Amino acid sequence: MKVLDNVLEEKKKNDERECSIIGYLALLAKYHVLTKAVTSALLTCVGDFICQRNYSSN
Repeated sequence: MKVLDNVLEEKKKNDERECSIIGYLALLAKYHVLTKAVTSALLTCVGDFICQRNYSSN
């Protein structure tokens, strides 16, 4: 029974990922410039956060 629960949980995670990707692609198709700008800004912020965190640790 536990194996079945694990399989169902994994399928649910995969469905959520697919939904997220489909949603992102839909936004990209409709608002391509805005979506690219927001994505770029988020990735830049995450990268800066990681670098500052690692730099301040040393």
